Formats: sequence, structure tokens, C-alpha cells
Amino acid sequence: MDFTSVRVITDDVERLATFWEQVTGLPANRPVPVFAELRTSARGLVPQTVPEIVLAPTEMPWGNRSVILRDPDGGLANLSTPVTPEAKAKYGL
Repeated sequence: MDFTSVRVITDDVERLATFWEQVTGLPANRPVPVFAELRTSARGLVPQTVPEIVLAPTEMPWGNRSVILRDPDGGLANLSTPVTPEAKAKYGL
């Protein structure tokens, strides 16, 4: 699953930044205590830890494969990647 950025909005930035570091295997940039960001130019997502999965990886009718996770705040995160030729073309892949 390719992605470029995850930004965390929460009352507990450190807890969610750590959660996303564990899920993605990427270090979080913490320029100030109230903000964290994980970035990559394009990388396959190989979870380092498995969070609560709300929706198992599913191919959507529009050509993306999607998985929905629950974070420690109870929020939902939908991670997706284009898998059909049409969906890949839409993103220039």
C-alpha cells in the first residue's frame, strides 16, 4: 500500500504518533509538541504491529484496496491503494 503522509490530530499527539510509528515502521517528525507527521515518498505499508482492524483489506468497486483501522483514540483511519489499472492510471501509477 503506497502512501505519502499521515498527519495526527488528537489531544495526545505522543500516543498517536507512537501508534503510527508502530503501524508503519516509519519515524514520526515532531517539530513541536502539538504536531507530528510521518512521511515517505512512496513506500509499501508493512505493518509492524496490527491495530484493531474494522474492515479487512477489501477491493472497492472503484479499484482501490482499502483497510480501515481503529486508532487508540477510537478514530477510524482508512488506508487505501489503487490496484486496478484504471485506478492506478488515475494516480499516475
